[in-house]
Amino acid sequence: FSLPSIEYSIVKNSQWPNRLWFIQEASDELIHQAKHQLETISTKLIVPIWDLGNLKLDTILNRLKFQLLFQQIGMSFEPKEIIETSHIIDFKEVSNATEADLWSEVFRKSFGYEINSNILLKTHESINYIVVYKENDAVGTVITHETNGTLGIHAMGVTPQYRKQGIANEIMANVINSAIEQNINLLTLQASDMGKDLYIRLGFEEQFVVRNYSL
Repeated sequence: FSLPSIEYSIVKNSQWPNRLWFIQEASDELIHQAKHQLETISTKLIVPIWDLGNLKLDTILNRLKFQLLFQQIGMSFEPKEIIETSHIIDFKEVSNATEADLWSEVFRKSFGYEINSNILLKTHESINYIVVYKENDAVGTVITHETNGTLGIHAMGVTPQYRKQGIANEIMANVINSAIEQNINLLTLQASDMGKDLYIRLGFEEQFVVRNYSL
């Protein structure tokens, strides 16, 4: 749905994306408009705001009962050298309903919320949804999407029972190596506070912060 200064997206039976975006820089007036719009919608939407360093804006959000849920760090990396891997994982791209359902379930275990598998089925021809396997077990997910020589990396996660085994590092190393082989110039992602150290060790640099609110 699109309004003059606001856009929002709602997907039934899914917790993603379900977001409201400001088309232009957030302001007092736009935040009031967003609050009014959110109050007419039964679905809970997340409101991302980029580079919130404006204390006045922060005060407005708090006054209008917006709650900070989490923040993400925008990061980028220009890959140059192949990274040595231990070959403990395999990738399988989603191409049918069964694989989409599996990806959605592994993602839910990894992140604690759901992306409906129907989204994957409608978009998998242009977006790579990957199930990560260790031997015969599905242990994680990752999404990659290439645009004009830039590869966006999303939804990189590992199920709880397989964490702290170096799998996240292996996933990223494989993605980086594949990007180099495909002559990708730039990798981008949005990291959680918990995950950013992994990306920094691999060579990613912080670019901006996105703070995510809900009413």
